[in-house]
Amino acid sequence: MSVATTTEFVFAAAKEAYSTLRRAKGLRAQSVIEFLTATTNDERDAVIEEWGSDYIRRGLREAAIVFDAKDDAETANAFWLLRDSIDMGRGGFLDYDDESVVADDEPVAVV
Repeated sequence: MSVATTTEFVFAAAKEAYSTLRRAKGLRAQSVIEFLTATTNDERDAVIEEWGSDYIRRGLREAAIVFDAKDDAETANAFWLLRDSIDMGRGGFLDYDDESVVADDEPVAVV
């Protein structure tokens, strides 16, 4: 068991879930993968600046819709949350790093 911030926890869950979609090809998929693998707010901001927020948001939306269709609302909500966090920028979800959650070996989305 490890302690992770809420941000780290949701990103880890989304990253793992996105890898199950097998969407490694294509520019939109690449932008989402880079966003999910960024480890700091500055790295995430750089990815958003490089790819454009709309581009990444569409990729996160696509993933959320896929998981909604699979009746996996918990995972879908993680992608919706990350998508919304881009809209909020620094004042939104990505700044909630002071909250901690206890995670088992396999992360689960917190909504």
